[in-house]
Amino acid sequence: MIEPLAAAYHRHAIDTFEDCLRNNVLKMSDAIARVKPVYLDIEPGKDGWPVDLFRNLNSPADL
Repeated sequence: MIEPLAAAYHRHAIDTFEDCLRNNVLKMSDAIARVKPVYLDIEPGKDGWPVDLFRNLNSPADL
């Protein structure tokens, strides 16, 4: 599963992302495809990553 918001993007990607917003390209996967990403295979609970690495936080109570 790809988690596009749990990511690190080079500062030069901001121009591409802003251009997408100006042109109503709002699907995150479409915007990311324009910056030629490199994906890492990270599996929660494996290789030292916490099991709840991608837990859902919607309010302070979820912390």
